[in-house]
Amino acid sequence: MLARFVISRWQLSSVLFILLTLLGLTALSGIPKAVDPHFPIPAVNIIAIQPGADAQEMEETVAKPIEDVVQGLDDIAEVRSTSTDGGTVIRVEFSRWSGDVDGYFDDVVREVSAIRDEMPAGLQKLEFRKIRTTEAAVMQVALVSETASWRRMEKYAEDMADIFMRNSGVREARIFGLPQPEVSVEVKPERLSELRVPASAIADAVRQGGADLPGGAVQSGERRLNVEAGGAFRDLDAIRGLPLRASSGSLLTVDDVADVSWGAEEQLYRARHNGQRAVFLTVTQKMLLMSRD
Repeated sequence: MLARFVISRWQLSSVLFILLTLLGLTALSGIPKAVDPHFPIPAVNIIAIQPGADAQEMEETVAKPIEDVVQGLDDIAEVRSTSTDGGTVIRVEFSRWSGDVDGYFDDVVREVSAIRDEMPAGLQKLEFRKIRTTEAAVMQVALVSETASWRRMEKYAEDMADIFMRNSGVREARIFGLPQPEVSVEVKPERLSELRVPASAIADAVRQGGADLPGGAVQSGERRLNVEAGGAFRDLDAIRGLPLRASSGSLLTVDDVADVSWGAEEQLYRARHNGQRAVFLTVTQKMLLMSRD
């Protein structure tokens, strides 16, 4: 019956076929598409860094406690770790791909953070990372210089990262190969001996001067003013001006007995591009949906 109707009414059938074809083409062009489609992956990576620890120590004191605590979570499929000198990576995989991936991540963070105080005091970094299909870097820039200071390299890298982050399609701009800045206080032994100031006095002055202590409050009529004592140093001059007292009772400053300057902490790894010292800036994209015109 249907075949007879289609053949006998071929004009109407042709129109219906053309309409269905146009509808399909319209739907195809309107379907969101991406070069790297995003789909949730029920897995979490935990990265722990402890400089100076060997692989066995990292496994016993960091990886094993984390593995034990995450094994108690629901829907766990596999937990495995890889430990090296100074670091370990624990991968936690869940069995339900249809589960709440963000909920799994929050569970891992909560359980591991609860045993943070039981881990070695020298553990410098404990980072949790979701696994995303869009995590791959879409661009990498190398800033190369053999003479520029690390602070200048950091300034250039941060300026470029700010420019990239203004793009609506950028998820994150991360900097690699840059040592963390630190303040270097180099004592002058001859001045310490001359003024009879112990080196420990400089350390005490810096430690106490940088302590953030609540100073209370002052009531002035109807106004209440909070008083702060100490706090983080804003610049090098604040450290240079810290008061010291010599054995003779005279008042000195840190600048009288030490050189204060910017430095950089010990680098655990070095980044190079074509054999030259470099800082790398990587850019990852957000989940972008595009339609075909």
